[in-house]
Amino acid sequence: DMTLGDVVNPEIFNVSLGIDIDVPMSEGWNWMSMNVYIDDMSLNSVLQSLDDNAEYIKSQAGFADYYAGFGWFGTLDMMDNTSMFKLRMGNEDNIVLTGMPVDVAGTVFDLATGWNWIGYIPQYPIAINIALNNIPDGSAEFMKNQGGYSDYYQNYGWFGTLDVMQPFEGYLLRMAQSANFVYGTDGMARTVSFTNNADDEFDLNIHDYEHNATMTSAIYIDAERVDSYDYVLSAYNDSKCVGYTEGLYFPLDGSIVFPLMVYGNEAGNALTLKVYNKTTQTYLDIEEEFIFTPDMTLGDGLDPVVLNSMETPVGHSISAAYPNPFNPVVNFDIDLDGEHHVSAIVYNISGQQVGVVYDGMLSGSSKLSWMAENQASGIYFIKVKITIKVKIAFKLFELKLELILSSNLFPLNSILIKYNPIVPTINGAK
Repeated sequence: DMTLGDVVNPEIFNVSLGIDIDVPMSEGWNWMSMNVYIDDMSLNSVLQSLDDNAEYIKSQAGFADYYAGFGWFGTLDMMDNTSMFKLRMGNEDNIVLTGMPVDVAGTVFDLATGWNWIGYIPQYPIAINIALNNIPDGSAEFMKNQGGYSDYYQNYGWFGTLDVMQPFEGYLLRMAQSANFVYGTDGMARTVSFTNNADDEFDLNIHDYEHNATMTSAIYIDAERVDSYDYVLSAYNDSKCVGYTEGLYFPLDGSIVFPLMVYGNEAGNALTLKVYNKTTQTYLDIEEEFIFTPDMTLGDGLDPVVLNSMETPVGHSISAAYPNPFNPVVNFDIDLDGEHHVSAIVYNISGQQVGVVYDGMLSGSSKLSWMAENQASGIYFIKVKITIKVKIAFKLFELKLELILSSNLFPLNSILIKYNPIVPTINGAK
């Protein structure tokens, strides 16, 4: 029969509306954000549950390192809900805390022209076309997270491998012009429409890499554009797979595009591409090569990057230069499958052309030579180019042979030779 309070002096009950979160962080890099807040938003408070498993965190404007027995220290000391963060973990662990949900309708994002690292504050997944609906039409260009991306198409909306935004993920949004927006919350997303069903043989762990870049591509095999889902496009740095994708139907023109996201930790890595035929279980080389640049965006569905391959590659080989060092004549052998145009040009270490070994049609096996007349002692390069004429949209493309990776000046397609008129000729090639 206990009675508590009355109309004049009611009993006060405190009800907590806090949300318990338990968010896994993978070993390596995590693009993350927070959709709850606590009284103390310092790194040492928000990331307390990670203990010594966290190593480093950065935002668009600052960074901090974790020191065992001390905590976080650097130019970044506080977290907020509107920003994305890149968190590097030494070991996997979970962010565990209880916080209050962010007021979605009352939180305004101030977006600058160019790249913006933004957080996701709703409590449930929302389709990108709903979540970003309040950005003025034409202001946004491109959005990506750690695993996918989308382009904005005027009078259509967002389209790409990223079609649903998720709690605790971080996003890079590129703006054509500055704007303010609040997240739209008119509907909850059910599923992600794009799934990559390629085999795990590509052995790619996106958390090994801090950066990514994107390339929306169209594949041509023997001058015919690929219009089926039987192929997988993959990218490699040396022999390590750094990205792969299957074909995706592009609704604006009915074509098949290959939305490739590639990963890296530094700019300047050479990227080679292959296309895998799932029916025949065979690989074909893509003739174009690229250099990785963080946040690089190449092509879109309306203007994709054209990638060329041939079902029956043309066989050819080029030997090492001999003798090397040389005095005064250097040679190399070239073996071609069929008749092709061959250009072999000699450059000095400054990149200046100093001679032409050959420029014309060749077939079969040939020995090409260059005499270093009136040239100073030093390092020279012979750049060899073999042209295969294939008509694609009334353009010609070139198949270039990769030789010795010998210099920053000529990283591809070059033979490194050394001319030394003082020492005698050394026979044999290395």
